[in-house]
Amino acid sequence: MIIGGVRYSHVIDPRTGMGLTSRREATVVAPDGVTADGLATALTLLDDTRGARLLQSFPRAVARVRRHSL
Repeated sequence: MIIGGVRYSHVIDPRTGMGLTSRREATVVAPDGVTADGLATALTLLDDTRGARLLQSFPRAVARVRRHSL
């Protein structure tokens, strides 16, 4: 959705209650879909350091996170 020239994601940042405006993409492979989906969403919200720490707590999951230029 674009409002006032700003593109908002369908992913809601729980800290602000607003859709994300940064363009990040996370692909996760995990033992089940629920874990993969939750991690992918969380990794789009977290900075690189916190995302890496979170991913370490799921040793059977791997991820790739990319930032897209605007």
